[in-house]
Amino acid sequence: RALGWSGRETLQAHLAVFVFAVAATAAWIWSDAVVPWDSKNEFFPNFRFLANSLARGESPFWNPYHFSGFPQVSDPQNLIFAPLMLAVAWAAPDASMKLFDAAVMAHLLIGGFGVLALFRARNWAASGAVLAAMVFMLGGSASARLQHTGMILSYGVFPVALVCLE
Repeated sequence: RALGWSGRETLQAHLAVFVFAVAATAAWIWSDAVVPWDSKNEFFPNFRFLANSLARGESPFWNPYHFSGFPQVSDPQNLIFAPLMLAVAWAAPDASMKLFDAAVMAHLLIGGFGVLALFRARNWAASGAVLAAMVFMLGGSASARLQHTGMILSYGVFPVALVCLE
């Protein structure tokens, strides 16, 4: 076996991480909570501006409502170049804060799958990969910075970048 995991182990690991991510996100959303502070005061309004601009067929690169005009394209925290956030903004221009949070949490799932891929590429145990992915997704590094949406988006794709560098 080139990668060390059987097809069954690979499927079980991915399913376990997926179920964990869905359960964690559902518990968060069903508790009627949203990620507070910077996530809702800075990132969510920028996300809604992006979504509204796309829905109207306008460029999201210039925001006429912020500081009497502001180049949104110049600020990397405006989510314009985050592919998943851009897709959600395009698909759901009236997205709620909960959908916004779910999209942010999806980046943690992407990272969890990246951790699985990294373990598999290095021929490490699948059970350890599942545990590492769960800790990656909701451990201290992620949960302490959940309000900092830009950091979470970058954090979520970091394991994928490592796999690509393998």
